[in-house]
Amino acid sequence: MVAMVLWSLWHNRNDVVWNARSKPATSIYQATLDLLSQWKAAHDLKMNHSRTITQQHQLSWQNPVGDFLKCNVDAAIFNLLGKAGYGCIIRNNAGLVVAAIYGCLPGIKNPSIAKAMAIREALSWIKDLRLSSVIVESDAFLIVDALNSTITDS
Repeated sequence: MVAMVLWSLWHNRNDVVWNARSKPATSIYQATLDLLSQWKAAHDLKMNHSRTITQQHQLSWQNPVGDFLKCNVDAAIFNLLGKAGYGCIIRNNAGLVVAAIYGCLPGIKNPSIAKAMAIREALSWIKDLRLSSVIVESDAFLIVDALNSTITDS
């Protein structure tokens, strides 16, 4: 908690010095609580993920086979900025980079929504590049399962 308070105060101080903007104490306090909540969630996720990796052995990126390309997609949340960021990289069967893109998703604060939107952006980008035979890969297991599902949500 102390680290989050100090970081929030430091961030506010930088806003005052560099942008001539100051937030009220209640906003700084709320930002501190948000940071602490995000840290706890990330820590819990990391602990659960570490157990899963240990159980499933170390996973690593694998080259696509044949003439397929592979597009890896990920997203991150920047709550203090009120947006998410995403990145996509397309590699060939030799593992060489074919193309890459990144961008912002304003107003997105939910990690699952950010990852879903990142996948949507990747698919749109792949279409614009007129690429075919592309495997899209993400660590957003629930979203990938939903996209691959034959069940419709009514």
